[in-house]
Amino acid sequence: MRVFEKPSLSYNWRCPICGKSTEKEIVLVGIRDTEDGNGNMEAKQIHLDCINLILVKGIETPNSYLVQVID
Repeated sequence: MRVFEKPSLSYNWRCPICGKSTEKEIVLVGIRDTEDGNGNMEAKQIHLDCINLILVKGIETPNSYLVQVID
């Protein structure tokens, strides 16, 4: 995941997790089902320190899932 130094603050952007527009590191998170066929997809900017991710391994299947933990 590529990390950017600060968000683009156009269109009154706010982090969808914390609701703030603080200028700190962000990542672009792809939006499911928005691919254009060339590997490009729409994405949302999210503060890096707002993301708390864990990897959940499947018990019955070999699949794993990356999930957001919300306290």
